[in-house]
Amino acid sequence: MSFLFKAAFWLCLVFYVLPPSAPLPPSAGTALPSSGEVASAVIRGATQLCRDHAATCARGAGLVTETVQRELIGASTPAAHDTLTPADREVPFGGVQAPVGSAPLRAPLPPRRPA
Repeated sequence: MSFLFKAAFWLCLVFYVLPPSAPLPPSAGTALPSSGEVASAVIRGATQLCRDHAATCARGAGLVTETVQRELIGASTPAAHDTLTPADREVPFGGVQAPVGSAPLRAPLPPRRPA
């Protein structure tokens, strides 16, 4: 759900930053609706949907509320506590070295084949 909010934000930002399109010729017919008219039409449509289908609207509002609460709670939870011991944090002088008993730094070569 967070992805949808981020995608919507960036799309709105892109459309806001885009330059306006060239004006339409007068013979193009009816004028395009303004952003205020479009927004009011969307709100009227959502209001009408909630009047006609109250259960669907209540379920959608519950999902939005639950998602917002989950995001807020998730942002406030502390990170997992640190499980490293002080010995784990110490780096030996000269950099990290291979532990004792591990593979040699150079692997042995296979024997040569007879010519």
